[in-house]
Amino acid sequence: MLSDNDRTRMLLSEKILPRCQYFAYLEVANPNESSPLSYIGGSSLWNAYAPLATAASNFQMRRVSRRDHIYPVFRELFQRRDGASAESAK
Repeated sequence: MLSDNDRTRMLLSEKILPRCQYFAYLEVANPNESSPLSYIGGSSLWNAYAPLATAASNFQMRRVSRRDHIYPVFRELFQRRDGASAESAK
């Protein structure tokens, strides 16, 4: 039997990502955590999604631990890329 996280990862990789241009997962970590932007030691969902971050080019994930970090991370995740601006110019 698959865990909820395994099922979620499978649905994301097999059903959602093939139909999306881009998917971003932002995890808000405990503010007392020693390395809030680290890719190590995240939640169980973070750890389930981690393999997708390297396998799928349209999937990105980030962690923050403070509210004032959320907006800058969203700006980074959704900034216009060189390829994207070239596509929109066509």
